[in-house]
Amino acid sequence: MCLDNTGTWKLHGIASYVANNCNMTERPNIYTDVKQYLPWIDDKTCIPFI
Repeated sequence: MCLDNTGTWKLHGIASYVANNCNMTERPNIYTDVKQYLPWIDDKTCIPFI
């Protein structure tokens, strides 16, 4: 989450799991598409996201 120069919070992504070594094929990194969860995040944090 980043605060831009206009004072708006921006959520760029969430890492659900990140392996220590990027070359680990048996344990891939897992990321979440946050757009689907923005209403829930807004409700829980009271921070309006665009």
